[in-house]
Amino acid sequence: MIIRDEKLDALKNIIGCRVSTHYNTGGIVIAVAGPFGGCYTITYKHDRDGKKCWINSIRVGEDGVITYEKVPLKISGQPAPRQLSLF
Repeated sequence: MIIRDEKLDALKNIIGCRVSTHYNTGGIVIAVAGPFGGCYTITYKHDRDGKKCWINSIRVGEDGVITYEKVPLKISGQPAPRQLSLF
């Protein structure tokens, strides 16, 4: 039986978008992972040098709002196209 993680799916929908935290850190989302104890991790490409960086402790509320430290992430741009299913 396959169990869908709707919160992880919501995060996958921002791959390719630009995110910014309330600390003014962020970049283009390239991957998401989790859950890890109810939280997720976003991997993004840093704007200045293109290196990978991570934002841990990401949460997705029941209302679909994506937060870091209880503050909504700023999300802009278009998601990257992705294949929805192989079958």
